[in-house]
Amino acid sequence: MGESNEDGVKSSVEDEGIEWAKEFRRRGLRRDYITDEVYGKLGASASKSGEKDRESHGLPDGRREGADSTNRRSKDVGARSGNVSKRQRGGVGTGLPLVVNAVKDDANEIEENYETKNDEVNTHKLPLRVGEAMMETIHVINEGINSKVAETVYDKKPIVWEMFCSPQSELTKQCEHYGMEGMRINLANGYDLYKASTYDHLRELYYKKRPKKVWVSTRCTYFCNWTDLNYKYRWEELETKRRKERKMLRMITGFLLWMLEQDPSIELYWEWPTKCRGWKEAIIRYFMEKLQELNRGPWQCRMDGCRYGLKNDQGEFLNKAWTILTTDLHFYNEFRLKVCLKNHQHAWVHGIDTARSAYYPRAMCTSIARNWQKVLIPRRWLTMLWTAPVVSADPFKTLYVGEGEEYEPTTENEDDPVGPDSQPVMAEDEATEMEKKIWEAKLSRLHRAAGHPTSRNMARMLSDAQCPRWKVKMAMDFKCPICEESKPGGSSSKQIPPGSLRPLPSAWEHVGVDVGEWTLPGQDKKIKFLLMMDMATRFKVTEPLFVYKHGETKVEPADDMIRVMTLRWLLG
Repeated sequence: MGESNEDGVKSSVEDEGIEWAKEFRRRGLRRDYITDEVYGKLGASASKSGEKDRESHGLPDGRREGADSTNRRSKDVGARSGNVSKRQRGGVGTGLPLVVNAVKDDANEIEENYETKNDEVNTHKLPLRVGEAMMETIHVINEGINSKVAETVYDKKPIVWEMFCSPQSELTKQCEHYGMEGMRINLANGYDLYKASTYDHLRELYYKKRPKKVWVSTRCTYFCNWTDLNYKYRWEELETKRRKERKMLRMITGFLLWMLEQDPSIELYWEWPTKCRGWKEAIIRYFMEKLQELNRGPWQCRMDGCRYGLKNDQGEFLNKAWTILTTDLHFYNEFRLKVCLKNHQHAWVHGIDTARSAYYPRAMCTSIARNWQKVLIPRRWLTMLWTAPVVSADPFKTLYVGEGEEYEPTTENEDDPVGPDSQPVMAEDEATEMEKKIWEAKLSRLHRAAGHPTSRNMARMLSDAQCPRWKVKMAMDFKCPICEESKPGGSSSKQIPPGSLRPLPSAWEHVGVDVGEWTLPGQDKKIKFLLMMDMATRFKVTEPLFVYKHGETKVEPADDMIRVMTLRWLLG
């Protein structure tokens, strides 16, 4: 009976040790998880069961040899211990700590292999078409917000006039792509700029459209060196055409100066090839002197076509140099010297390549449109819409409060420091009831498109955009029904109480868990981590899950979540 009882105890301990070893292999737990409670459940038999399980799981020979050497050390210690009963060998003997250490090493090795395998399985490179679709979606959303901001500030999209352009000019197309409204003033659209009556019509059109940018690129053919060779025996014909060009230049320069008198904020751009002799014409010199008298520059920018990918059919770069005379200092700072980098060879511009070089490369038009967008719809406006609120006195609001008035903010804690660009325009304009209704509708559309920013931030953005004072005050007083209903204790809903009806959680009762991603500054790496927070004490614990490169995606498996939660929150 004694022998059978001892055998039964031994077999039960062996079975229990096998189950614990399998549990360690399945969950991939760290050796820190083995506590004193486990010591009483693992015996010398666990080393044998661990060896069998390693063979069944097909582990590498190197680790099997390490485990065998650990088993041999435990057997040597057991042999030196002398008289040890069978019950002691079942789980209470002196060889128990070595067996436990062997299981710890085994569990640690399995965990490392488990994490490496998961890294390989969960690493997926982002497909190019998916990345392009994501960027296009972001671009569409961004352009939608920019469009609403432009319509609110300018009452419509900012308009760009391109004069003397082709019917399908790339510059106007790119301006429309970046949230501006382009208008081609050319013969194809019914504007014969060589007739004086056309400029009378353009003056009427100016009052309706109010363009912000005017790009002029008149014909330069009759002022080029090659034209002298083509008209070598037809000088009278060439001079007749040049007189016609000079007459047109007098009309267009007079029209541009008239627009500057009507709106000093308008920006002009005159483009000709750098080697064009038209820059030396007396009419152009007089135009530049008048711009200097108005303190509008002008500044000259140099742009080479090869810098923006201008090539022929054989893929060779074409050296076409343009000079842009402008009144826009911001444009000059960016494009004043976009010349060839001298790191490639140029093909000779002749034949069909001459006509090709007359059109701007797409990359050049895109750069110009982006520059204009940054000026007309600057990014700081979107930043102002989402300035973080702070609790403090707001000098911005006091500028819009009259004597004896008290201003009640529409939302709580929506104040933020005032920056250097947030000083409002103090000019007060009277508005009719119809204008106020139209303006309130525009504010509502902007508020929804921008993601429901605070009324204070909208007012600050409109103030920076130099909007009239009454528009800024209406933006300050604007109230959104959706924002009022979602605000705790909102007066409109009567459904969200200002205080909770249930008792607040005590410490260590409720835990919030979320997964985040952090980009390492200056490195091509991202870290996905798990954040755990006690809802009562706000005590936080973070644990990195894995590190991967940009352009890759990884999904955190449930086993990793359970493992990290157990080790870092429950046992940490």
